[in-house]
Amino acid sequence: MKKVSKEYRLPSYLRRYYKLQKDITLCHRPTEKTSWGDRTKYLSEDYDRTKEYNHRSILECEVIVEYDEEDKIQNRKYVDEVARRLTREGIGWQKLSSGNKSTHLHCMLDTKEATNIPLLKNAFIRVMTKDMPLPDMRLIGKHLIRAETGVHEKTGVRKTLISRTKGWDAKSEIPKVVWDKYNSMMERVVAWRSTMTMKDLSESQEVKMILDTVAFKKVGDGKERALFMLIHLLKPKFKDDKEGLTRYLKEWYRYTNGYKLTGVDIQNKINYHWKRDYKIGRTYIQTFLEELGMEVPSDSDKKQ
Repeated sequence: MKKVSKEYRLPSYLRRYYKLQKDITLCHRPTEKTSWGDRTKYLSEDYDRTKEYNHRSILECEVIVEYDEEDKIQNRKYVDEVARRLTREGIGWQKLSSGNKSTHLHCMLDTKEATNIPLLKNAFIRVMTKDMPLPDMRLIGKHLIRAETGVHEKTGVRKTLISRTKGWDAKSEIPKVVWDKYNSMMERVVAWRSTMTMKDLSESQEVKMILDTVAFKKVGDGKERALFMLIHLLKPKFKDDKEGLTRYLKEWYRYTNGYKLTGVDIQNKINYHWKRDYKIGRTYIQTFLEELGMEVPSDSDKKQ
């Protein structure tokens, strides 16, 4: 049997997390060249107790604050300030070094009957980082995060505990000010419910905001999800000109400062989706923009 490193203590974390959520995805990716395909569910038949999984899914009740600036010290300072704010609100947390330049702050929340968990997490982060730069907002959705004590593929350094508070692994009450912001954001989403054709949507104010490279550049995240929407919304306009759509979206991605996808990646996405039809609704787009903090004028505002 393969010997597991004594420094690898993820199973002890997973036993705690399992009390909060049964469905936990794990991924074993030892190097940067390894694919993301080696995945399993915690305690499933495929779960291997001798394998050192270094990524796990973010729990539904979990909020993670991470800054990914080049300055490692500044990343830590931002997270330290958020930790102080959480402590003042009586919210438990744990702080870990990612194994590279980021510091991760984890906390568990009692989301009660919230129907839009990503939007609630968005509201929580915006309140707790008021007057600060926004952290990585991609982590409000279904996403993998480097697992506790997991090895960083690039540096070979483990994700290690820095400090934690009492109750770090229990669901904390969400402050009223966060619920107020969430309810306000939800009211906007509900008010946007309407039916529009794909043609109408492609020419809507919402899509124009995404296509505005100057405005969307400031958002900092959400570009891959926006790319997926734009492919399906703009296909009818380009008709049989797949190469034209590819050129257009490559330029859009470049001018919004997208850097994670190569030109080949974008072309492959367009090839994959070219003959597939996904219905992109207005509510879906509005919710996406709201999650990114891009306020869209209401219908009454547009008429004025």
